Amino acid sequence: MADLGEGRMQPEEAGVVGYIGDQDLTDADPLTFLSLFLSDHFWDILVLETNRYAQQYLEAEDTVLKPKSRYHDWYEVTIVEMKAFFALHLAMGLVDKAELTDYWQLFWLTETPGFNKVMPRNRFQIILSFLHFVNNDDRISRGEPGHDRLFKIRPIIEEIVPRFKAMYSPRKELSLDEITVAFKERSTLKQYNPRKLDKYGYKAFVLSEAGTGYVLEWSMYTGQEEAGDPDNLAMGATHLTVRNLVTPQFTGKGHEVYMDSYYTSLALANELADNDTEEMVQPDLQCACEHLYGECPGTALLEGHRKKEFRVGRPAREMLQRLVERHWLDEVQDRPDCVVCADRSRSGGRRQTKYRCRQCGAGLCVLPCNERYHTLQHYKQCHLDR
Repeated sequence: MADLGEGRMQPEEAGVVGYIGDQDLTDADPLTFLSLFLSDHFWDILVLETNRYAQQYLEAEDTVLKPKSRYHDWYEVTIVEMKAFFALHLAMGLVDKAELTDYWQLFWLTETPGFNKVMPRNRFQIILSFLHFVNNDDRISRGEPGHDRLFKIRPIIEEIVPRFKAMYSPRKELSLDEITVAFKERSTLKQYNPRKLDKYGYKAFVLSEAGTGYVLEWSMYTGQEEAGDPDNLAMGATHLTVRNLVTPQFTGKGHEVYMDSYYTSLALANELADNDTEEMVQPDLQCACEHLYGECPGTALLEGHRKKEFRVGRPAREMLQRLVERHWLDEVQDRPDCVVCADRSRSGGRRQTKYRCRQCGAGLCVLPCNERYHTLQHYKQCHLDR
């Protein structure tokens, strides 16, 4: 791989790889590490906006509370109480139960007494009902200039995400790709992708350190283009995504950014190697385009290159449904050959089974053929070879 950063000091050589914060972490405990990202200002936002929304709701003219509503017992939440509220949420990830109220039940067999000691159930539920991150009065309606589909969580994004790169300087190799945050409830931001294992959820773009997976930049897909700038609209959504994630903090330092063909293009390759435009990425920043074209991106990439030979986008690939769906075996009478371990072209290779996949219709032995067929793309293995 040719190095566009040749002659420049690499991140490792400059001695700036790793933690770059001001706080001494020599004897730090886990809460200290958490406070690097969830600062005092973060908790101030949560407490302020939660109390504000509770007041707005309870004082609204159309609010009519039932006599036994828990909202009658509302009082302003504090920072200490808000931290306890989030701690219980983390604990719920360790102790899995069917319903939220099960964490406070007193049945001797499934009781978890720690939750009652931290916070009563009704108090937890009322905080959950009023939990807010932003003032609703500042919302801009859909269709008006400045409307933000992430308005409800925008202050939290702006508070936490910049801290990722402010606290850590990555090594040379960076990775840019998309992730799916699994979610099946109702949401206008929910995406459906049948080729993903998590077919429903929120789509986000992430720039991370390739070796550790540490997130440096994060952006959720909302389906919106940046209006008002013709250049942004002309370059395409994927090009703009790379530009927004690969911020100036990661340019001019010899980093290499690896991405798949969904993001790469000739325009992006030239931008990564362009010296003349201040807003562009510096030439010592590489991407995986060189793996696609056979050499490093830049002006040399265009020599002898014909437009008809270049295809933009990720190559289409059919996702085999037998690898992603749920499957069940049915007992049958016709005794079909097992599609995994039977091979009639070999002497003694015949192997029949009395089970067939209900969804695929394929004859399968229970073990290990059923698992191989539904988890491996190349599943064929004759029973004589085991």
